[in-house]
Amino acid sequence: ALPDAAAAFGAAMVFVNLGRPVEEGPPRRVLVDWGRDAPLIAPAIDKVLGYSCRQAPYLHWWEFIGAYFCIGRGLFSEVVALRDKRARGARLDAAERAFCAEHPDWVAPPGAAPSAEEEAFFAQLGV
Repeated sequence: ALPDAAAAFGAAMVFVNLGRPVEEGPPRRVLVDWGRDAPLIAPAIDKVLGYSCRQAPYLHWWEFIGAYFCIGRGLFSEVVALRDKRARGARLDAAERAFCAEHPDWVAPPGAAPSAEEEAFFAQLGV
């Protein structure tokens, strides 16, 4: 591992966090899996931006994440809301239960464990 890999990783995390320091704290409930949810996230981002984020020749991370924070009502936000309700043990209404039954792969909670590839990447960084 490189001697300053941990510092580089820390700087990258600050960048991803929109320039704000990353705060330590209790683990939060995982409701989004960026890889698995990409087909739901991209159209929601497109709606906010007014153009296809996948077709843009360049899209700065902060512009992308700003659009992500502005996602309003739609399929992605409904899926995340259902995951949250199920994780909290909240009661679902009939329409929500029907949606979950029709789309079990969409509303299944994201896996919390990192993949072997992610584990190897972080091990190389020494974190």
